[in-house]
Amino acid sequence: MIVIAGIIAGLILAWVAIRIGLYVTWAAMFNLVISIYIALSLGPVVAEYSPLQGSFAAAAILVSLAAATFVILQGACHLFITGQYDISFPKVFESVTSGIIGFLAGMLIVSFLSVAVEVVQQKLPDENNYKQS
Repeated sequence: MIVIAGIIAGLILAWVAIRIGLYVTWAAMFNLVISIYIALSLGPVVAEYSPLQGSFAAAAILVSLAAATFVILQGACHLFITGQYDISFPKVFESVTSGIIGFLAGMLIVSFLSVAVEVVQQKLPDENNYKQS
């Protein structure tokens, strides 16, 4: 089911990527990868200091970290790079590569959201038992 959702999201984002072009698509994919990496790396650290407890809080922290990082990076990228400059490529190259990058972005988004759903479904260990061991 997750694979089918990933393929559908990938196809939708591939269509959007072909319409917006390779330059903007590549920047968005780069920002997406960095934001997911930061969310997965800093999620446990932020969850440790969060007043919220449980698996739902951990998943919410993961998704909110990724979303906030992506919005900040995409805004800065649009303000300083993609909004200022426009790079054109040959039409066939731009269509094919932006479609591939868009498809991969869709698969990455669905994969990250499936990780968050699995964190919600996973029973986290008791805090007291975890700190004693």
